[in-house]
Amino acid sequence: MAGKFVNTEQKVMFDTLSDNMKSLLDNPYYKFSDKKGTVCQYYNINNKKTTLDEATRANYSELGPNSPIRYNEIKDAILYGIGRMDINLDITDFGLEANEIAGDAYILPKTFEPYPGDFFTIDYLNKPYLFKITNVEPNTLYTDEAMYKISYVLAYTDLHGIKDQVVGTYVYNDTSIGTNSKVVIQSDVYNLVAQIQDTLIKLKDYFYMIFYDQKVQTFIYLHNGVIHAYDPYLIEFMIRNNVLSGSTNYVYVSQQMFLPSTFGVDYDKTIFSCIEDKDVETKAKIRYVGNLLVCEQKLSLLYAYPEDYYYMEYRELNTHLYPISVFGDLEMIYYIRNNIKTSNPLWNIMIKYFNDEEITSDDLLDIKNIDYCDNIELYYGIPIAIFCMEQMVSKMLA
Repeated sequence: MAGKFVNTEQKVMFDTLSDNMKSLLDNPYYKFSDKKGTVCQYYNINNKKTTLDEATRANYSELGPNSPIRYNEIKDAILYGIGRMDINLDITDFGLEANEIAGDAYILPKTFEPYPGDFFTIDYLNKPYLFKITNVEPNTLYTDEAMYKISYVLAYTDLHGIKDQVVGTYVYNDTSIGTNSKVVIQSDVYNLVAQIQDTLIKLKDYFYMIFYDQKVQTFIYLHNGVIHAYDPYLIEFMIRNNVLSGSTNYVYVSQQMFLPSTFGVDYDKTIFSCIEDKDVETKAKIRYVGNLLVCEQKLSLLYAYPEDYYYMEYRELNTHLYPISVFGDLEMIYYIRNNIKTSNPLWNIMIKYFNDEEITSDDLLDIKNIDYCDNIELYYGIPIAIFCMEQMVSKMLA
């Protein structure tokens, strides 16, 4: 019986093309690539704080001091499909009036849900014009995500006091479109995230400036001011989690030692793996105390220079040698489990991370005021804090 041959290379190519096309169709930008986005200030009805009964909506004015309707302002929202507008103003017996303008626009999936009665403003000749949403048509995509087609009409030639009815302020973060992060974010959260990201960049730059050793092309600290110390487990933690991604100083982080075949198993028993898994409860023994051993691998850069370089080893702790802890004298697992803060702002970030607490502006100020220098506390504290902060930001935006 003749066998049937399959061209696997061709199949992989077709599968790749199919996956790429699906990814392209899943991207909300793709469907609007021929439509220009228009930035506006959007006023989305807040259903929880609006006291209007739908049955008697017609009896109330939407805007004004007696209106029961409340809005969330979404700054810099993007609507797609709005064409060029020509607004002609005429002075009539009723004051300044504009020609009737109406049209349709689209709101991307996974951004926000519009309602009839919403408003948005567009500046025209340095003057805001207020448009009212008259109809909303949700269209469900094959991904089960809702895209909205809205119809609008020019309602007022000024803001008409709508700002007085705003009860929540949000920011439209277009860089999150197509990701798992929120696109519409509360303003205070958005501002805090921006501060955190600035702090993260500084921490990454500080770590590079203080600990990167050009000779051996990796990160070293001076233990007790004299011993060149290297931790392959910390380096592995940094590699796995792209800890220095986004730094203004690009550096390729790699191991400068040949690692044993059991390194992956040994790594899973260290504090670094616990931090990744956010788990200090289910692991029976967590290694964060080790010994510094001199590197004798002749093909390693750590062996290539007259001065000795030492590496950290957590396996088979030798109590006859001076034991070294990642956390100094602190019993950190106890601090984490009992949510006890320390005098070190970086360790406090880690403790907050494990206990699902949020970062505050005070935390960032404490980090700013650290005396940055070459020591073991910062060698471990900075990369761990960077990882924890990035995880906490992802949770804030998820």
